Amino acid sequence: MFSYDHETGKKLHIEQDFNEFIDITPLNAAESKDKIKSYDLDILIDLTTIISHNRSNIIHQDIAKVIIAYLAFPGTTGSHIYDYILTDNIVTPLEKQKYYSEQFMFLPKTYQINNGEINIDIKNERSDFNLPSDGIILGCLNQSFKLDPVFFDIWINIMKNHGNTYLWLLNNGVEMKKNINKFIDKRIDLKRIIYADRIDYESHLQRIQHIDIALDTRIYNGHTTTTEMIQAGIPLVTLKGAHFASRVSSSILNNLELNDFITENYEEYERKIISLINQDECICAKKLIRQKINNPEILNVKIFAKDFEQALLKCFS
Repeated sequence: MFSYDHETGKKLHIEQDFNEFIDITPLNAAESKDKIKSYDLDILIDLTTIISHNRSNIIHQDIAKVIIAYLAFPGTTGSHIYDYILTDNIVTPLEKQKYYSEQFMFLPKTYQINNGEINIDIKNERSDFNLPSDGIILGCLNQSFKLDPVFFDIWINIMKNHGNTYLWLLNNGVEMKKNINKFIDKRIDLKRIIYADRIDYESHLQRIQHIDIALDTRIYNGHTTTTEMIQAGIPLVTLKGAHFASRVSSSILNNLELNDFITENYEEYERKIISLINQDECICAKKLIRQKINNPEILNVKIFAKDFEQALLKCFS
């Protein structure tokens, strides 16, 4: 594995699982390229592609026989350097191929890997996270840039008609709060908007268990966040969009056979959230999700790894 700019803790965690771990952080572009080329690779999988702090300047067509884009950017790189993008037929239906510079390499289920863990043992209280002891917690802990007026209006309209609901958002600073307060414009009591400060990851996984209904974002879905919510046994409502980033939650839910939480339009999205505000409906939804995630065939990293390997082998078939 070739590593670039990993934090020390993450680097040590990853390094133990590889026979050879090469840190190219101190190498310049030419040195990095030469180092990678010296391994005469059949397949190179780039996990950063065009996101920030990438090393795309060292990716050239002669660096490996096959070059694959995976995970980092939910869409096409627009570069012909990459032969394939690892994907699935939910996030990128075959008819979308014409919009991609890379060829689709389909995984049979969801394209997104997970750690296979279940996170349903609540070890704390709502009050530990400034949450009310009663009421329905509508949670969207996606990054604030994913929030948009269309869905926010839907959430506020639901809250206007259901006084026992609270909206829990990830705190992204003073400007975010000012913008949200201005947008709400006194339509609901601002005390019903609660902000989750950034905390260590283990504590974050514990606090999300107190969410009753997870609200997915529209243009850019939750990715890791969606997986975290489902692994915590929380019903997540999404709307299947038209592009990769807006269909990731649909892919994850489809893989878990939880298609009832995938909606097709704004009205259906709102109705589904409202239906889960009913306590009996919410309890049934949580039971269903727990049944699915306890299925040994569902959150199974070994099965995913086999599917992944078979997809890669098709490069040379």
